[in-house]
Amino acid sequence: MIADVSRQPSSPSDASGPRVRSDSPPDPRTTSSPSACSRRALLALAGGGLSATSGCLSALGSSGESNADVALTTERLAFEDGFGPEVASLAGTYGEHGVWGQSEEPGVDGPTYVGAYRDSISVPGDDGSGVPESWVSADVAVVVYRLDGDEHAYRVWLWAGARADQPDGGLGRASVTRVSVGAAAGRGWTLDGYAPRGAFREGPVPVSLGERGPSGRTPLHGGGIAPDDGGRTGGDGRFGVAWQGIARDVRSANAVCEFGPASGEDRPFEARATFGIAGGRGVL
Repeated sequence: MIADVSRQPSSPSDASGPRVRSDSPPDPRTTSSPSACSRRALLALAGGGLSATSGCLSALGSSGESNADVALTTERLAFEDGFGPEVASLAGTYGEHGVWGQSEEPGVDGPTYVGAYRDSISVPGDDGSGVPESWVSADVAVVVYRLDGDEHAYRVWLWAGARADQPDGGLGRASVTRVSVGAAAGRGWTLDGYAPRGAFREGPVPVSLGERGPSGRTPLHGGGIAPDDGGRTGGDGRFGVAWQGIARDVRSANAVCEFGPASGEDRPFEARATFGIAGGRGVL
């Protein structure tokens, strides 16, 4: 089962125009069961609460997931004139689960906007009639800032918003069960920090690396948000953050991280961003 990757970033010269496919699209992958990433941290959030929610996954008659792995370089980024129009457009679909969560703007004081990336993924399904459909649809975004100074660091904001695609008729309700974002340092770069670092079962969840920004607040209405068990900083640094639960409407995940060149020299930026969604359709 292949993920539906249907939206690529706009041409850098026209942020409001039609989107065009990139020469190197995300690498989508799907499996038939939810990801095992961050299971222990997420299930520990609410004790019996989230454990009971996890047990309810059997109520989904069919489930699946889609993942995207995106190479990030400054040349790959679009929206050079700003990402504000895209943020406003996405807010129309996701509301408080938009790019900056419950914050209206990124609260940037110092970092310089470089560019952004936007795409879409979905969990495809089948209602038994053989007609292709989507159980869960999602939009994802990366917003990149340069933190000029001795380290020539970059700060990267990651967002994914997912919505359950309810059927027009018939039995079964769709649910979102997982939304995740993450990133890894590229060759010659180090992951110097990321947020959030803790596990949360109440929101909104603050996402920030300090007053310089960018920062935001992720809504949390049920389920939990936690980082991956295997997150680490350094030259081979990588991390992931995920929301997990069961929701029949919209859910999101946000994270922010900072990369610096391993040698301390100004060099072309290189990193990877990852996104994942999971969900399915119930039998009743």
